[in-house]
Amino acid sequence: MVRMPQTMITEKLVGRSIYIELVDGEIVEGILDHVSNYELGVRRRDEALIIFRHAIRSVRVRENEVAGIVKDCCEDQHILDGSYAGYDVTVRFIGGKELSGKLLSVSRYEVAVASGGYAYVANKGSISYIKLIG
Repeated sequence: MVRMPQTMITEKLVGRSIYIELVDGEIVEGILDHVSNYELGVRRRDEALIIFRHAIRSVRVRENEVAGIVKDCCEDQHILDGSYAGYDVTVRFIGGKELSGKLLSVSRYEVAVASGGYAYVANKGSISYIKLIG
């Protein structure tokens, strides 16, 4: 059995422009500067922010930055695993907001969905459900 990675937002994205939507709807844009298990450091023109992962609804990056990261993974405790990559899905967030697109990758704490030329890495803790479409 292959162990499922914890997260898709890793050090490999440091230095890249990042767009983060927080659970409360606030948008944070900047350059990803630091990555840890529980926080992301983001630099903006006039400030530096430390964003806690539990407060993130989704992170928008270029689609090719997450495509193929986690395709063949699974753990017995998860129904949604890499075998669903390529399915069209609708992600329904707590609070009612939705995101539709193609499932790219799955990690222990996140799912990546391609939509509109971007990849959205959604925190599973902010998701009510994922509808599989086909």
